Amino acid sequence: MIPPPSCEPPSQAVVLLWIGEREVKPGAKIVLEPYWSRRPSDLTPAPLACLKKVTILGAPSVRLSKDKRTVEVSPSAADADTAEIRAELGGAPIVARLRVVDAATNPLPGVWSQTEMRCPDDANAKGWEPLREFVLKAGGDFSATWRPFEAYHDYWGDWTWDRASKRFSLKLHGGNRVPKAFDGEGQAELDPSGRLLVSGVVLRDLGGPGGQESCTFVFQRLRPAP
Repeated sequence: MIPPPSCEPPSQAVVLLWIGEREVKPGAKIVLEPYWSRRPSDLTPAPLACLKKVTILGAPSVRLSKDKRTVEVSPSAADADTAEIRAELGGAPIVARLRVVDAATNPLPGVWSQTEMRCPDDANAKGWEPLREFVLKAGGDFSATWRPFEAYHDYWGDWTWDRASKRFSLKLHGGNRVPKAFDGEGQAELDPSGRLLVSGVVLRDLGGPGGQESCTFVFQRLRPAP
């Protein structure tokens, strides 16, 4: 006879389903997978059988499957619909939040990676290092990371975008490596191929003697925001 799995968490570990507010598209189905974690980069799978008392609160467009093991988002869910999943594992409470992001009405949220730098001044365009991870969360948070590693970010803050005027704004809250020339006011738009074009901002200290705000950062979408 196989003994039941141990639901006792490792020493100094917390229990979770995911980190932060998870962003999902209409029609998504998320299988609940519990984890033990000592730090953001350390996720150890916990026995699914230990996940108990699963409930969901929030928008009616987000609900649990009959077996309470899958979160089902209606295909007609509206952008910005939110829900909160509550559960217990080994007697410890779990609270996980998710937000519906409809790309048709809210196309910028996601994880972007820079593929090109367009500058009229060759000195600014020469030898640039790509911004490998530019995260725009639907809730308004952003982070910029040149060399992603575990939970490290170069700097972070809030972002806003007006679709009609293309006005794009980044406001810093903190960072490990903040550019001296940082300027978060500019414009953003998607080109016909779905690439994100951000101009008028200064996201890093480039090589030229100025005029960096005339450069355009070109990004390719990697995946939805975590």
